Amino acid sequence: MLPGTDHAIELARLHREPDDSTVNLVAFPPGWTRPGEWSADVLEEVLWLDGDFTMSGVATGPGTHACYPAGFVRVDSSTRDGAMALAWFSGKPTWSPCSADQPGPSSTVRRVADIEVVPGPIDGAPGRLLRDEDGRRTWLLQHPGQPQPGDDRIAIDLGTVLPASDQSRWSSEGLGTALYIERGASR
Repeated sequence: MLPGTDHAIELARLHREPDDSTVNLVAFPPGWTRPGEWSADVLEEVLWLDGDFTMSGVATGPGTHACYPAGFVRVDSSTRDGAMALAWFSGKPTWSPCSADQPGPSSTVRRVADIEVVPGPIDGAPGRLLRDEDGRRTWLLQHPGQPQPGDDRIAIDLGTVLPASDQSRWSSEGLGTALYIERGASR
């Protein structure tokens, strides 16, 4: 259970690196809330797959990518109908109550469909570059080939995590079928 809430979330760890960075499939149940102001000491990158989620007054939903730097103040997080996301943390997060009055870094929240499609890093498969900072890039690729042995990427096939009813929508809207996270500086 996350600090500051009395509603449990479901978390499936999909990948863990030696530096404790992780990729997780996270499901928030309907009615989940975390009132107040909280921050984590690591970077969190989220690809919203399903449902609704509001944090710090910003509503997100399927096909939204968000990046929350370490120290970002999360205010009054909630979901009405439940939500599912892939979340990458740059290390093991420590959550702390904080104050929105304290200056902190800002977040980046974008609709994936608004990001230009360009040739990606796997055989030029078309994709969207979600993040390119600190020597690390995150891609959402459309029908990529398989990474080769020794490839320095974390690969998540969305077909293994999306409900069957959502897979065709993600594919038909050209949002992508695989998430690739290139390793690099993480904190």
